[in-house]
Amino acid sequence: TELFHEIRLQFHPSGPNYELSTSYHRLTTELILSALCLLKQAGEFIPPDIWYRAEKAIEYIHSYTRPDGTVPQIGDADDGRLHIFGKYIGCKRNDHRYLLALGHVLFNREEWAQEEPVLYQDAAYLLNDPEAISRALLANQLWAATWSMRQSMVVVSVGS
Repeated sequence: TELFHEIRLQFHPSGPNYELSTSYHRLTTELILSALCLLKQAGEFIPPDIWYRAEKAIEYIHSYTRPDGTVPQIGDADDGRLHIFGKYIGCKRNDHRYLLALGHVLFNREEWAQEEPVLYQDAAYLLNDPEAISRALLANQLWAATWSMRQSMVVVSVGS
């Protein structure tokens, strides 16, 4: 398909996006992961080399992420996002850890696990994965209530 062709053109086999900009890398990784998650949920075949490039793209994010969760600004930037399921107000534009959380669940890579539950909200929405959902539910009760209504579940509040 055209998507797979573009992934092969836009991402080097070693992980980085063609532009070699950390900001563009974040945006294009989010774009391809969102598409791949939707295709996966629809039961569509995704070639192994595409999954390999997607995993390598997240490895690259892991390699340039500082211990405080921020990333250096290398190259051009537009700070674009496809969607923001998690924390938007007050989020740092140079924090790419939500993609590490998504990669943790998608590729079962423990080294990408994140301590902040809010970082798993994107993974919960994109993957409908029990681990991502349980981690994200810890983030805040408002999100938990929204998620429970979406899934027709009952959530019991444990207090304020």
